[in-house]
Amino acid sequence: MNKFSGGSVQPLITQTSIKSLPIPILDFQFQQKIHSRLNESVELKKKSKQLLEIATIGVEKAIETDEETATDWINQQLQHLDIELTDSRRET
Repeated sequence: MNKFSGGSVQPLITQTSIKSLPIPILDFQFQQKIHSRLNESVELKKKSKQLLEIATIGVEKAIETDEETATDWINQQLQHLDIELTDSRRET
């Protein structure tokens, strides 16, 4: 029988062992690249949440009114975000 049960098994980390960990000093351009990619990631996550909200409200509008009204509203919202909607069914 295993003497460890539940949770994760992590080795004991002491202050001494932390002090001895090597810390890489990255080139400034590489740091900027990482920073840029992190910012891009945050912006894309924000945009994906906005798109999900637009899609959700759009479906609700289609159910409550009609598809044309919902489509117009969705396109208007996408225009505010500077997003051009493409129809993937036509791109074959």
